[in-house]
Amino acid sequence: MPKTISFSHGTAMESAVVAMVEYLKVRPYSVPTEPLFCSVDATPLHRPDFDRILHKCLASCGLDSSRYKGHSFRIGAATDAAERGLSDSQIRSMGRWKSNAFQKYIRSHLN
Repeated sequence: MPKTISFSHGTAMESAVVAMVEYLKVRPYSVPTEPLFCSVDATPLHRPDFDRILHKCLASCGLDSSRYKGHSFRIGAATDAAERGLSDSQIRSMGRWKSNAFQKYIRSHLN
Protein backbone atom coordinates (compact mmCIF):
# COMPACT_ATOMS: atom_id res chain seq x y z
CA MET A 1 0.00 0.00 0.00
CA PRO A 2 1.44 3.42 -0.94
CA LYS A 3 2.62 5.59 1.92
CA THR A 4 1.11 9.02 2.51
CA ILE A 5 3.54 11.90 2.56
CA SER A 6 2.57 14.00 5.56
CA PHE A 7 3.34 17.69 5.72
CA SER A 8 4.27 18.26 9.35
CA HIS A 9 6.69 20.48 11.21
CA GLY A 10 10.21 19.38 12.00
CA THR A 11 13.47 18.58 10.32
CA ALA A 12 11.99 16.69 7.35
CA MET A 13 9.61 19.55 6.56
CA GLU A 14 12.35 22.15 6.91
CA SER A 15 14.53 20.12 4.54
CA ALA A 16 11.68 19.88 2.05
CA VAL A 17 11.14 23.64 2.16
CA VAL A 18 14.85 24.30 1.67
CA ALA A 19 14.91 21.84 -1.24
CA MET A 20 11.91 23.55 -2.87
CA VAL A 21 13.45 27.01 -2.45
CA GLU A 22 16.66 25.76 -4.07
CA TYR A 23 14.66 24.16 -6.90
CA LEU A 24 12.74 27.38 -7.54
CA LYS A 25 16.01 29.31 -7.82
CA VAL A 26 16.88 27.10 -10.78
CA ARG A 27 13.37 26.75 -12.20
CA PRO A 28 11.36 29.94 -11.58
CA TYR A 29 7.65 29.31 -11.13
CA SER A 30 5.68 32.37 -12.12
CA VAL A 31 2.23 31.32 -13.29
CA PRO A 32 -0.03 29.29 -10.96
CA THR A 33 -1.38 27.27 -13.90
CA GLU A 34 2.00 26.17 -15.25
CA PRO A 35 3.44 22.85 -14.09
CA LEU A 36 5.71 23.03 -11.06
CA PHE A 37 7.86 20.12 -12.21
CA CYS A 38 9.06 20.01 -15.79
CA SER A 39 11.76 18.55 -18.00
CA VAL A 40 14.85 20.54 -18.95
CA ASP A 41 13.02 21.64 -22.12
CA ALA A 42 10.18 23.09 -19.95
CA THR A 43 7.62 20.45 -20.93
CA PRO A 44 5.53 19.10 -18.05
CA LEU A 45 6.75 15.92 -16.38
CA HIS A 46 4.44 13.00 -16.99
CA ARG A 47 3.42 10.94 -13.98
CA PRO A 48 5.67 7.94 -14.83
CA ASP A 49 8.67 10.28 -15.13
CA PHE A 50 7.85 11.98 -11.82
CA ASP A 51 7.40 8.61 -10.11
CA ARG A 52 10.72 7.35 -11.51
CA ILE A 53 12.58 10.42 -10.23
CA LEU A 54 10.78 10.24 -6.87
CA HIS A 55 11.74 6.57 -6.47
CA LYS A 56 15.39 7.31 -7.29
CA CYS A 57 15.47 10.13 -4.72
CA LEU A 58 13.82 8.01 -2.03
CA ALA A 59 16.15 5.08 -2.69
CA SER A 60 19.17 7.38 -2.45
CA CYS A 61 17.89 8.40 1.01
CA GLY A 62 17.63 4.76 2.04
CA LEU A 63 13.83 4.73 2.03
CA ASP A 64 11.64 1.95 0.66
CA SER A 65 10.50 3.65 -2.53
CA SER A 66 7.81 1.03 -3.18
CA ARG A 67 5.79 2.59 -0.35
CA TYR A 68 5.52 5.99 -2.07
CA LYS A 69 3.81 7.24 -5.22
CA GLY A 70 3.54 10.68 -6.75
CA HIS A 71 -0.07 10.70 -5.56
CA SER A 72 1.16 10.50 -1.96
CA PHE A 73 1.74 14.25 -2.15
CA ARG A 74 -1.93 14.94 -2.99
CA ILE A 75 -3.05 12.70 -0.15
CA GLY A 76 -0.65 14.34 2.30
CA ALA A 77 -1.57 17.86 1.22
CA ALA A 78 -5.34 17.22 1.41
CA THR A 79 -4.99 15.53 4.80
CA ASP A 80 -2.80 18.32 6.17
CA ALA A 81 -5.16 21.01 4.89
CA ALA A 82 -8.16 19.29 6.50
CA GLU A 83 -6.29 18.86 9.79
CA ARG A 84 -5.43 22.56 9.75
CA GLY A 85 -9.09 23.44 9.34
CA LEU A 86 -9.12 24.69 5.75
CA SER A 87 -12.58 24.84 4.22
CA ASP A 88 -13.71 22.41 1.54
CA SER A 89 -13.53 25.16 -1.09
CA GLN A 90 -9.97 26.03 -0.04
CA ILE A 91 -8.88 22.39 -0.28
CA ARG A 92 -10.59 22.02 -3.68
CA SER A 93 -8.83 25.13 -4.93
CA MET A 94 -5.45 24.08 -3.54
CA GLY A 95 -5.61 20.70 -5.30
CA ARG A 96 -7.46 21.96 -8.37
CA TRP A 97 -10.37 19.62 -7.68
CA LYS A 98 -13.64 20.53 -9.40
CA SER A 99 -15.75 18.22 -7.22
CA ASN A 100 -15.72 16.78 -3.72
CA ALA A 101 -13.39 13.98 -4.88
CA PHE A 102 -10.72 15.52 -2.62
CA GLN A 103 -12.55 13.99 0.36
CA LYS A 104 -11.33 10.54 -0.72
CA TYR A 105 -7.75 11.77 -0.27
CA ILE A 106 -8.13 12.84 3.36
CA ARG A 107 -6.75 10.21 5.72
CA SER A 108 -8.23 10.54 9.20
CA HIS A 109 -5.98 7.77 10.57
CA LEU A 110 -3.04 10.20 10.48
CA ASN A 111 -4.49 12.14 13.43
